[in-house]
Amino acid sequence: MHAYGDREGWHLRVLVPERGAVTALAEWCKTKGLMLDIDRIYDLDDRLEKRYSLNESQYEALALAHEQGHFESPRGASATELAADPGISQQALSERLRRATRNPLDETLATDDPSGDFNYPDRWRTRHS
Repeated sequence: MHAYGDREGWHLRVLVPERGAVTALAEWCKTKGLMLDIDRIYDLDDRLEKRYSLNESQYEALALAHEQGHFESPRGASATELAADPGISQQALSERLRRATRNPLDETLATDDPSGDFNYPDRWRTRHS
């Protein structure tokens, strides 16, 4: 969940187990006199694969590493400690994390500028260029 407040009110990003939970949330807000505006609803599986090029196991490894502070300095959890939770080897977890971080980075650093308006320095070009 992600939340922040501003002059317009509270803005929430929530993950619900099924679409029926959105209906229940809307009904609960109505009974409490709260206004609820839903900007978008999308399926997690579709979003992961299409937007981030992640499969479910890569997403789970990335989310676990983030939650456990693996990317912090100093690390909150080692790869060996993280691998114990899903019951996989440290090598398998490391591979999932590597792929999970590589795919979005490749997408972010992609040099496919159809307009041709931006010249990327050579050091920014990815291996896919």
